[in-house]
Amino acid sequence: NLLLLHLDPFDNETASNSNKNRGLIKGNITSDGIIDDDFESELGGHEPTYVHDTEDADYQLMTKISEYGIIECCGDDKFGRKTIVFSACRLPNQDVIRNSQFKTVAKFRECLFKYFLRAFDQYVDMDYVLIYFHYGLRSYNRPSYGWLMQCYLKIDRKYKKNLKALYLVHPTTWIKFFWPVIRPFISYV
Repeated sequence: NLLLLHLDPFDNETASNSNKNRGLIKGNITSDGIIDDDFESELGGHEPTYVHDTEDADYQLMTKISEYGIIECCGDDKFGRKTIVFSACRLPNQDVIRNSQFKTVAKFRECLFKYFLRAFDQYVDMDYVLIYFHYGLRSYNRPSYGWLMQCYLKIDRKYKKNLKALYLVHPTTWIKFFWPVIRPFISYV
């Protein structure tokens, strides 16, 4: 099962135009005709997903979250966009969280949200694709819908504007049922 949300209906046209011009100029041509230089590839690519801000009080906890492998950058798709994978099955059990350095589920979720923002900061300035694997999410490791909505409302526009596709892999019946309601909200915010 795969639900697909394409946020850019002109993807194929833009990709073919940029591929035609790739040999003539360095960088991609954006939809508004501006050359988008790719300095990162000239300098050797992107760094792996790490947390860099050691001055944050929760730095050690966010480093612990990175060990779970919940969020990973898995390379580029055929259009040259970064592909980021969010694996729900890797979210730890709430009992494990309470018996760890986090002490409370609320602290874990706060650090997870900070880690999400810091991990995405590396990729949101250019087009990217998000693949969400829902399989493995159970009642004992599932965040509340209220918390998810609260996080979505806190996310700045810069994280949303370059998201070109959102793939939901193995959605539940609940997600399939509410998808017609959720989709416009995600597409136009």
